[in-house]
Amino acid sequence: MNLEIAVNNVKKYYKENKAVDDISFSVRKGEVYGIIGPNGAGKTTLMEMMLGLRRQDSGTITIHGMDSVKDHKKLVYHVGAQLQESDLPVNIKVREAIHLQAALFHKKADTAELLRTFNLEEKAGAYCSRLSGGQRQRLFILLAVIHDPDILFFDELSTGLDPVSRQEVWNYVDKLKKQGKTILVSTHYMQEAEKICDRVMLVNKGSVVDTGTAKELTAKLPFSGVVEFEAEAGRKRLEQSVNRMRGCSGMEEIGEKRYRIYTDRKFSLDDLYHRKELGLSNIQSRESSFEDYFYYKVKVKG
Repeated sequence: MNLEIAVNNVKKYYKENKAVDDISFSVRKGEVYGIIGPNGAGKTTLMEMMLGLRRQDSGTITIHGMDSVKDHKKLVYHVGAQLQESDLPVNIKVREAIHLQAALFHKKADTAELLRTFNLEEKAGAYCSRLSGGQRQRLFILLAVIHDPDILFFDELSTGLDPVSRQEVWNYVDKLKKQGKTILVSTHYMQEAEKICDRVMLVNKGSVVDTGTAKELTAKLPFSGVVEFEAEAGRKRLEQSVNRMRGCSGMEEIGEKRYRIYTDRKFSLDDLYHRKELGLSNIQSRESSFEDYFYYKVKVKG
């Protein structure tokens, strides 16, 4: 197995806060690997340590055969990164930012092609500080790939992007994968993780919860269906009724008078419809999804 990234028993504490708590994982060459988790789970801290921007308290991180701390100066030529807190010098224009980034890596950039690829042609002469959130995000991705690195780190890749721009960025990630690039993406958008990642690792409260493909993880759920509805009955009465239903594995409140129950193949929707005393309405039934896996592991199991 040709590993491009190897993280072993890495820890990072801030006093009592375990930002990253004994995390280990590896990423194969040419793989798109996702780190998923809620805000504050430790995704960004982990990524910054992998890039050598923060020093871990213990454990080792090897990127492209190099130590992320000891070999940081050599490593920067092999990695590209778009970070959540990326920033640029004040009063610099888009075209100037591209030229500056290329010069840092002793590269000659095809500015016109890059601007076209990331749909920034009309903003070439605009100040970066005046770009919209989505435009800035596309620019930071552009700057991350400008020196043709072997490994790419994208932190919250599609934050601030509209649906069209998001799909364009996903298509570009697929293009990079076909070029043999190794890509690590952190995200809290399950659609993104499911769409572009070969494997994902769920992180919560600084620790690894699970790893696998989106399909494998979804299959681990103790339920196969989800039913959502509104109810006039109080929560206690609802729970008592739900607990008596065949094939129902739990209920939670997801909004004002709106609830969700998790079901398996033994569950019958007719059983729900027949409980007129609960005052149910707007009943919606569907198969469980990767989004449900994330919600269940983070919100229900915690």
